[in-house]
Amino acid sequence: MPPGLAKDHRTTVWAELVVLEGTVQFADEAARNIAAAAGDRVVIVPDVYHHVEPSDDAQFYIQFYERDPR
Repeated sequence: MPPGLAKDHRTTVWAELVVLEGTVQFADEAARNIAAAAGDRVVIVPDVYHHVEPSDDAQFYIQFYERDPR
């Protein structure tokens, strides 16, 4: 995992955290604190600071969505 994901950061587009194995704790400045397990998906809102804390056995990815070009 890139070290920056464990520190507060933000995206400029919508994104989705997808947990494949283990658990990932997701927290954001909007007071969401979510324990995501295998099979869970968490929507990441643009411009909201957040960070993740994966378990030792966690496997996950982040899917980013492009802004509408219109």
